[in-house]
Amino acid sequence: MPPPVQVADLTAGRTGFRYVAVKGVLRSWRQDRSGHAIIRLGSGATAFEAAVFSTDLANLTDKIGSRIRIRAVANLSRDVYGRTALVQMWVPRNTDVEVLSPAPQSIRVQTIREVAALPGNTLAERALHLHGSIQSDGVREELRLEDDSGSIRIRPAPNAVLPVGEVVDVAAFAELDGGELKITDARLVEGVQANPGAHPADQDRGSSPPWPKFTP
Repeated sequence: MPPPVQVADLTAGRTGFRYVAVKGVLRSWRQDRSGHAIIRLGSGATAFEAAVFSTDLANLTDKIGSRIRIRAVANLSRDVYGRTALVQMWVPRNTDVEVLSPAPQSIRVQTIREVAALPGNTLAERALHLHGSIQSDGVREELRLEDDSGSIRIRPAPNAVLPVGEVVDVAAFAELDGGELKITDARLVEGVQANPGAHPADQDRGSSPPWPKFTP
């Protein structure tokens, strides 16, 4: 087993080109042009990506929300002054992605105000369940999620679609972008029925479906 490291050291390039292990929560994934998986993880307050050099990508979507351990090498690119300019995480094999614990079976619905009050040191790895209306932000040409407590920028996960103008339930994560909180890696949750006009806190969601069950 390669030595465990903190994600801050890995993403800052302080681990050099060593083969190391780091833990995090699988937030989303996509395929690059060569068919390899680019997985997005959250660890503590940091969200980062790693390339898995395998085309055996079975069941990755089912693992979203799971706590995993990856064994990876940080590939460093330096500028003309010798400073680290870019850090890319390379995972040699699909067996270097290990599930430590499954995704939670259900997550309580939180309001935007509640999400804004969450501690930043675990923000990137905390799975969220939000209920609200998807609106278009005409200024930034982005999407926003609105509920009775506020409004926040939201970005869908790769290959996910958030329908503008509809009231939906989303499973997602949060992160800071230039000091601004935003919801990212968001997907629609299947099978959640909301009462029209009711606030999420007033609805009985004790029988919510398993959280990682998403629409395409």
